[in-house]
Amino acid sequence: MSQPRGGKSGEEIAAERIEEVRKNGAAKLDLSELGLGECPAEVADLIWLQELDLWNNQLTALPDWLGHLTQLQRLYLSTNQLTTLPDWLGHLTQLQRLDLSTNQLTTLPDWLGQLTQLQRLDLSNNQLTALSDWLGQLTQLQWLDLSNNPLTALPDWLGQLTQLQWLYLSNNPLTALPDWLGQLTQLQWLYLSNNPLTALPDCLGQLTQLQGLDLSNNQLTVLPDGLGQLTQLRWLYLSNNQLTALPDWLGQLTQLRWLYLNNNQLTALPDWLGQLTHLLELKLSGNPLSDDLLEAAEQGIARLLDYLRELGESAVEMWQAKVMLVGEGGHGKTCLLRALKGEPFVAGHLPTPLLDVRTLSLRHPTRDGELDLRAWDFGGQDFYFATQQFFFTGKSIFLLVWNPRGDFQRDPLKNWLDRIYALAPDAPVYLVATHGDTQVPRIPLAQLKEEYPNIAGEVFSVDSKSGKNIDLLRDALRRKAASLPHMGVRRPTSWVRATGAIHNHPENYLPVERFRELVKEHGVREVNTFLAQLSLSGEITYFSKNPIYHPETAELNDWVILKPAWLLQRISDVLTDRHTQTTAVFRDQDLGTIWPNLPGYVCGFLARLMEHFDLAYRVGDHSGRRIVVELSPVDRPAAVLPRWSEWVANSAFPKVALHYKFPIAIPPGLPTWFTARAHSYTTPEHHWRGGAFLCDGNGNAGLIETELDHKTVRLEVRGPVPLEFFTKLRICFEDTVNRFPGLKQRLREYVPCAETGCPGFDRKTLELELADGVTEIRCQAPECRRKHRIETLLYGLRPSRQERTLEEILDSVKGLQQEFHLLTARAQSRLDSRCPSLISLEYERLPDILPSVMEGWRNELIDKPVPARLGLYCMHPGSPHHVRSYEIQPPGRRLAELAPLVREAHKILGLALPLIGRKAPNLKDVTEGWSDKLSKPLGMLDETGEETQRVYGTALVALRQILMECAAEEEDRWGGLRQVLLLKSQYLWVCEEHATHPDYQG
Repeated sequence: MSQPRGGKSGEEIAAERIEEVRKNGAAKLDLSELGLGECPAEVADLIWLQELDLWNNQLTALPDWLGHLTQLQRLYLSTNQLTTLPDWLGHLTQLQRLDLSTNQLTTLPDWLGQLTQLQRLDLSNNQLTALSDWLGQLTQLQWLDLSNNPLTALPDWLGQLTQLQWLYLSNNPLTALPDWLGQLTQLQWLYLSNNPLTALPDCLGQLTQLQGLDLSNNQLTVLPDGLGQLTQLRWLYLSNNQLTALPDWLGQLTQLRWLYLNNNQLTALPDWLGQLTHLLELKLSGNPLSDDLLEAAEQGIARLLDYLRELGESAVEMWQAKVMLVGEGGHGKTCLLRALKGEPFVAGHLPTPLLDVRTLSLRHPTRDGELDLRAWDFGGQDFYFATQQFFFTGKSIFLLVWNPRGDFQRDPLKNWLDRIYALAPDAPVYLVATHGDTQVPRIPLAQLKEEYPNIAGEVFSVDSKSGKNIDLLRDALRRKAASLPHMGVRRPTSWVRATGAIHNHPENYLPVERFRELVKEHGVREVNTFLAQLSLSGEITYFSKNPIYHPETAELNDWVILKPAWLLQRISDVLTDRHTQTTAVFRDQDLGTIWPNLPGYVCGFLARLMEHFDLAYRVGDHSGRRIVVELSPVDRPAAVLPRWSEWVANSAFPKVALHYKFPIAIPPGLPTWFTARAHSYTTPEHHWRGGAFLCDGNGNAGLIETELDHKTVRLEVRGPVPLEFFTKLRICFEDTVNRFPGLKQRLREYVPCAETGCPGFDRKTLELELADGVTEIRCQAPECRRKHRIETLLYGLRPSRQERTLEEILDSVKGLQQEFHLLTARAQSRLDSRCPSLISLEYERLPDILPSVMEGWRNELIDKPVPARLGLYCMHPGSPHHVRSYEIQPPGRRLAELAPLVREAHKILGLALPLIGRKAPNLKDVTEGWSDKLSKPLGMLDETGEETQRVYGTALVALRQILMECAAEEEDRWGGLRQVLLLKSQYLWVCEEHATHPDYQG
């Protein structure tokens, strides 16, 4: 007997539906999704039936009497366990639609060729290795699905099915396509995704009625010219191939609405792409495109197409890059730069205070013309590094300059390599030893290259006074600069004119609107793209997007800094101010003293910039005071340990802890930036340069400490229910770490033993073990050797309890929500992906596509609308509750893209069920309504192996599109939800009531 539903078994529900059809003489009988092991015999009496739906049951065979239902026109047998088909099926000669998908068929009987009225035949998701000749007799077929079978070739007689309009051949091991495919001239949709195709036949160009062509997930390197004849195409999917360039004929497809080019090897886009003015969606992610194109694409498809048209009008190749001279003060960086520029040696010059940006023009190594390099000569004072590193980028070449007279073991050379690698792991670094006439560099170069793969070439031993090896270094520099990926990229000619005007401008800064006017006067149309590229190359400093956290936040875009050295000097004015150095505080009334020659509104901008950079934080007492975290005490304040001991001594308090092991030296600024971001949980008396003591106001306390010698940061939280507070601090810290691209991929996380000082366990290993049902794990450290409960280690859940308390469940809900927000936070980096992410879905059934969904064939999903109800939830941690539902009809592809969001939301809402009576009275009905139906297929869909951020980004883009289609008038306020900022790390969408919570910034 099938599983009961609402107190009734599937057989009982089937009997009721059969009796209802018998009474009213209905032509349609729906017995789908009832878990039936056999077809009820009572159906045999319904000889007038025209449609019978047995989809998604457990049928292994079909009864003979079904052959008597000769009036059937539509028969759905998908998603059962059929291995063979009975002979009587050939008697149903009135059939127009037959769905046999998602069974276990290996062959098809010849007599099925008698069903000559068939218009739609679905054989997908079976085990067919060959196709019977009788298929060629079904000349009325308009829709044929052969996807997801092990077919290696297609028979010639398929070319006789000239009425076909839809043909699915995806997910087969087809290595080539036959020429007869060009005979199917009525085709409107052709799906060929997920085949190992390396080339396409020219005959595809004969399919001039095609509106949709899916060639994604193949191995195509070029496209045949014949495809240029498909002028009716509206959908063209070319993602996940190996295309390096786009053919010119693509510009002839002027009816294109959707063009997917993501995950290829495209390095440039042709200008004529700007002529495809009907495009609604253009996917480019996963291609090594130049930054100007990526920046324009982030502005939206209209901006990108306009930029391409601007390139088409007039463009030149630009050869601009940054050269960063770094190292200790007094080691000869400025003298080296003068030597590289061909200027005379100057003895006894004053040291570079902070930053000097100069032009370095070098001859191109292989062609006429020059490389226009901007040399950034940084002062070597370690005190300023926490601010200087904001200008370290991957689009640069680093010259690490040092005097080799000292002992390598005591030399800070490795510290500088660590800093560069942390911020710009892909940027090439040249090691330049000065005083080459008197000193010989002795370093373990092979070992250093193994640790720091971005070291380029050999060590250059130079002498700026005599000129020793300067020419060699100059030659290596110009060759390396010319080879940078962004060099030689075409830019609009107007950019060159505007750049010259900026160089000659007398001001240090301009209001952004005045800057826009200036560059528009010189012909620049895509100003945002121009601004981004100029900032990247070091010509200006402009923060169109917040460069540190949540890049979509444009709160620093009031001003354009024309001279970056001026900005660095203004920040240093704060750090060197005598009163500020003494108190680690600067106030609103101090700004005029620190920056006496600047207008008040510029002073306010600079102060706000320091807050955004987490160099300082504003005290929340309306006093206008800001704490400069870089000036915090070096040593831990005496008040910290006594406070922390209060929580450690309480044996009733569980703890959650995590140790971060860094692959290189912990960069300056990392601990203090975290403190600035989490300042609402601490006070100036309880934080120092290496850590902080924090409290959440709910009885939980945390301690974060840096162990520089061990390259470790230890985070621990204790209290009644510590998980939520721990997760907040963890997310806050990891978002701070994400400022350093070279750290986040190699960072290791260990969970220490519950009661000992053992090294502990790899966090990911614990999570995997727990997911596999393992509840305990033994520590292998000799001083421990004890078994520990994994839930206790990861979540602080106390052992030996029959039931968790309501508070523990609430804390788990909050912790799980924080994890979910962490997954989606950085995915919401573009306007087209910003929307609520805690959602539910309700639907009756997924007609025609659920077999593909359940098998995880994402690229096989058709664009047929799927009626559903989309629920939005307030995302306030611990209190997820429904706010509004929308009736939607997303296409199957878009439904699949929502899978990661729905799967994670299911976890959160499911865990929240015990709180429903108090927290969300209408949640239970919604959750139970969709969780059973979606958990299996969406769980399978999420096993894609894609990068998390890309997966969630795709899901959010799809969700925002759905919301815009059904409620555009509510844009950015869907369901009455407001977007708030938590700990400068993550945006949440919460209801009006929760939006006033003190943790949030509106």
